[in-house]
Amino acid sequence: MPRNPIYPFIQKSVIYPYKLYPSICAMAYTINIVGPECGFKDKIKELMKDCPLKQEHEMGFPANWRSDKFWE
Repeated sequence: MPRNPIYPFIQKSVIYPYKLYPSICAMAYTINIVGPECGFKDKIKELMKDCPLKQEHEMGFPANWRSDKFWE
């Protein structure tokens, strides 16, 4: 997880470092710097549309993760 990110990163909410969500955010952050045109964030949002809410929670996604400015 970036300590002092130069670019926008997820808002400090309850993050469990042993869950999948922080890893996906770190990957999205890095990919957005290296290749912003690849659309990684959009692909994750589309993939998660089919994910049951209980599974989102188990992976560490906060309830309001889609509204975080990082995912816009």
